[in-house]
Amino acid sequence: MYTCLKGCASTETDYCSVCGMKMTPALPPPKAPPVAAAPAAELCPDCGASRVEQAKFCELCRFNFVTRESSSPSISGLLGKSASGPATATVTAIWEAEVRHETPDAPSSVSTTFPLDLADLLIGRRSDTRDIHPEIPIEGDAAVSHRHAKLLRQADGGFMVMDLGSSNGTKQNETELKAGVRSPLKHGDELRVGRHTVIKIVVRT
Repeated sequence: MYTCLKGCASTETDYCSVCGMKMTPALPPPKAPPVAAAPAAELCPDCGASRVEQAKFCELCRFNFVTRESSSPSISGLLGKSASGPATATVTAIWEAEVRHETPDAPSSVSTTFPLDLADLLIGRRSDTRDIHPEIPIEGDAAVSHRHAKLLRQADGGFMVMDLGSSNGTKQNETELKAGVRSPLKHGDELRVGRHTVIKIVVRT
């Protein structure tokens, strides 16, 4: 049904079917104002993440969009940024210690693997009476001290080894370590403790 200027309900669109008055054509509905395209999100120059709602700092690397300063001079290196594009996430390395017993007469290929997933890990023989429970326990080698050595995680995710003044010392790749001095570790390094215990450092990426 249509309504003419007099208010009649007409079934026709040219002339009112009730009073005969010419119908006024209905005005087209107003056009909606054009919607402006949303501006492209600003990208962080350090890590490539999108800036969220004009935030002052990047949510990923804390780059300051106002002062254009990085949160750290080495942030690009930490995030693996390349010269040809945005940063990519650094692959986290998995560190492990493989413990085996080795003697000239009976070299062993059997090893026990311990994940290096703590900030520091004690190497030594367990003692319940002295409440010593090493994260890397050495069994079957009485020449290993209860508190023999420690593996210490560094800020970059790597590890160092430090002899704790053990009775029989610690060797890293056949080099005797000084007690209390930290020595950096890398994939493939071997630590010799006690009489016949070898600890091989394995780094998986």
